[in-house]
Amino acid sequence: MTDCDRCVRFWNTAAEKLFGWRAEEVLGLPVPVVPPDHEAESAALRDRVRRGEVLVGIDTVCRRRDGSLVEISLTLTAAVHPDGSVRAYVGVMRDISERKAVERMRADFAAMLTHDIKNPLR
Repeated sequence: MTDCDRCVRFWNTAAEKLFGWRAEEVLGLPVPVVPPDHEAESAALRDRVRRGEVLVGIDTVCRRRDGSLVEISLTLTAAVHPDGSVRAYVGVMRDISERKAVERMRADFAAMLTHDIKNPLR
């Protein structure tokens, strides 16, 4: 969970395991998992949520403490005040690295088969 300034307000043990930062290292600081080249995407997603959308199953990439990237599925919603203004953003992230690797393997295999079928003498 982050506040409207993108500072971490809640960080659970699953986030600690997935990203490598302990809660006490990130609480009150800007969320550390958005890679610099995904800042615009992150801002666009927060804008959609600010307008009332609930985002479910958005595939994107986050950064771990060691700098490595992890493919995640993001569900993002807003916690709102009674007046309708956004109080915080609540995100649930699920590691989909294995699923994505299998999808890439299937695509590579299909491309190889297609090539072999079109070029049987090679």
